[in-house]
Amino acid sequence: MGKTKEVSTGQTRNGKNSSAYVPDTNVFIIDPKGAVKRLQADGRDVVIPWISIMELRGLTNRPDIAYEARTALKTIRAALKNYYPSVSCCRKFSTRFLKDLDRSENDDKIVATAATLLRNHEYEKVTIVTRDETMSMIAEELGVDVMDYPYDKVDTLNISAIKEINVPFDVIDFESLTFPLDDDEYAGIMQNEGVICRSDWRPNGQRGDWAPAFAAIRKGNVFRIIPDDIEAVGIKPYNINGNGSNWSQKIALYQLLDPEIKFVILHGSTGSGKTLLAIAAAIAQRSKYDQIIIMRPMVPVGGKDELGFLPGDKEEKMAPWLRPIQQAFKVIKKRGSCKVDIPDMIEKEKIIFEHIGHVRGMTYNDVFIIVDETQNFDSNSAKSVISRLGEDAKMIFTGDLGQIDHRFINEKTSGLAHAIVHMSDHPELATTFFVDTVRSNVAKLVQERWK
Repeated sequence: MGKTKEVSTGQTRNGKNSSAYVPDTNVFIIDPKGAVKRLQADGRDVVIPWISIMELRGLTNRPDIAYEARTALKTIRAALKNYYPSVSCCRKFSTRFLKDLDRSENDDKIVATAATLLRNHEYEKVTIVTRDETMSMIAEELGVDVMDYPYDKVDTLNISAIKEINVPFDVIDFESLTFPLDDDEYAGIMQNEGVICRSDWRPNGQRGDWAPAFAAIRKGNVFRIIPDDIEAVGIKPYNINGNGSNWSQKIALYQLLDPEIKFVILHGSTGSGKTLLAIAAAIAQRSKYDQIIIMRPMVPVGGKDELGFLPGDKEEKMAPWLRPIQQAFKVIKKRGSCKVDIPDMIEKEKIIFEHIGHVRGMTYNDVFIIVDETQNFDSNSAKSVISRLGEDAKMIFTGDLGQIDHRFINEKTSGLAHAIVHMSDHPELATTFFVDTVRSNVAKLVQERWK
């Protein structure tokens, strides 16, 4: 790291600030390039615990977050080397007056650093910035203020049921199966957004009573009616016991099969069919792409990526996380009309599985990419993965913000949430929210009753 400024009296080169932020290590992983500058902009000193620098050094060996750790260290080094007046490093702390803290625990050392600054009257107010609930609780018990890092949160996230619109028989162009966009009634519907159409027309060409009759997608200034028989290798929109139309699946299939749409987000609860539809659509379009690439973040319940600690080579390490994908292949073989030999495609590397930590620096051309469980991405990881998409390629994000396993990610900071907010309302982008669980009646009851 070279020579660093160290806090001893609370003085900066331009005098003493009355308050300081003490960022936890996870803040630098969440926002490796911007954390120091953004916290500094609040008008407080930023005091970086020495133990956070040591932790970041150790994290450079973790494939999933090595880039973030290295970037954070470079950012911190630049701030200290350039002697930003309100950024400093603190090596000294004491637990002598904090008997309940454990000097062997890094989190406790960070809390002790903040508490020492406060006890020594170096600042009138010291705030730990962290996403760790346990650290927050300990710090508050010791009289140290705590703040969640606010700068990686999306402002608004509107996840709602599919909109319904009224479409009279006489506005439909039956040759192109489209109808025009009405500025008044259809306001607020984004490009490639799917809608349920209440109409007195039926896809079989007959007239009927007004009721939900078909689904459509907005394309420019018109809506395109989705064919009632849409499918991918025999996988069709499905509801338990055949009860009604699964509008979400119908809309999603259209988006997945539309060559004009390059990036699709499928958000929905467990068992809603997101991954199955994405894989079926990929196999249905296999002749258009050189490869089908399937990725999943290896984050188990509890939030720790333990891929490197599992025995075996990459395929053996990834096997536990790929079981849901293998199950989807079995469903396609059983329920669909797929004649292709999926094991042969895997053997010939027409279907490949990649660990998400290996994408940095890659450009994916001429491939169909499915990225599963994206709720466990932070915003930087999601942005990095999407930015790998090259020419003549398509990428699908699937996930459920209600099933986040990562310790430091929530519904407003998840990379999936950021993707939903930022990657929409464009001819090459599409999002669908799934509302129905189709795994089983029991799974459906769980989603309905266990809130």
